[in-house]
Amino acid sequence: MSSDQTPAYFERWIVIPFGRTFTEEEADPKLLSKLTTPQELSGLLVQAVSALNHLMERGRFQTPASVTEAGQAYRDKLDTVRGFVADESTIAPGAAPTC
Repeated sequence: MSSDQTPAYFERWIVIPFGRTFTEEEADPKLLSKLTTPQELSGLLVQAVSALNHLMERGRFQTPASVTEAGQAYRDKLDTVRGFVADESTIAPGAAPTC
């Protein structure tokens, strides 16, 4: 945990939401050995090289909306001022700011 709440701090994080929880009954005790066979590792390498080619063509990473939303939620949770404003403010369309 850091006390840094600057935009630069939060821009360094990529929050990936994992919405699926596995129960103990669903756990596969042999999963590691299944995923590390030569065939699986070869397939993973092919997919990684393909993804790298797409990345190089685009020239940048493409962030899914779910990742952007998770990052905003994380920032709202940790950034105390931002969280307070989000919780206690209502933005009215067309309203002018008052001082």
